[in-house]
Amino acid sequence: MRYGDCGGGIAGWVWVFGALLVVGLLLLMVAGGLLTYRATSRPDSHLTGRTGRHPAPPAGQARARAREILDERFDRGDIDAEEFGDRRRMLDGGD
Repeated sequence: MRYGDCGGGIAGWVWVFGALLVVGLLLLMVAGGLLTYRATSRPDSHLTGRTGRHPAPPAGQARARAREILDERFDRGDIDAEEFGDRRRMLDGGD
């Protein structure tokens, strides 16, 4: 009687399934580690708190640029005078 067979042919499939399961779990762990590394190493990552290569301009410059864009849209006819006035008042801090 052979004891190495473990009672039948099913034991071989169990070993194959176990090996595939271990390899699959290792691949998942490596992929998860790589994704985590890539997500935290980007300069604009929300996980690291870094803002990226181009920081936001100071508030005064941003407001001036917003007014320029609004003027350009009005000049092109994208918005009418009423909408222009409403948005201009919002930019100037009025209600």
